[in-house]
Amino acid sequence: MCLSAVLNALPTGEQGRTGGVLTILPLTPHSLHGVPQATIDVVGVLDAESVAKYAGNSLEKALRLRDNPQHMFSRESRDEAKGFWAGAIRIGDYIFSFSGLPEEADECLILVLAVVLGLLNPIQAAGLATHLENTLYGKLMEQSQDLQEPALS
Repeated sequence: MCLSAVLNALPTGEQGRTGGVLTILPLTPHSLHGVPQATIDVVGVLDAESVAKYAGNSLEKALRLRDNPQHMFSRESRDEAKGFWAGAIRIGDYIFSFSGLPEEADECLILVLAVVLGLLNPIQAAGLATHLENTLYGKLMEQSQDLQEPALS
């Protein structure tokens, strides 16, 4: 499972997280009344309070990225004072957003998920991780020879 692999790659001081919320926002005409419909799902184990918090954060990241079409990453409009965090990435006709882990891990989980789903190949994902200066992705790839290993799929 992607989440398990990312959780296991977290630095020691940041372990203890158990999940988060994934949002997938289509950017194509698959919509209801002209409004693209997001898919929002809990990944891992969370209490009700965490689900509400992370669902709001995940959706906010996706919508903010949608509203900034010149951006590929929510990191580009990150503003801690406004509570705007990194963790959403535009991939093809979708925006993938995750909240519940440290920001670098949110981004890493999206990259791993995109590779597992065949939306990115490992080289493309590694290039995006390098652009994001996401060292967690590289660490995760070192732990796994390829994305076919059970730890990532």
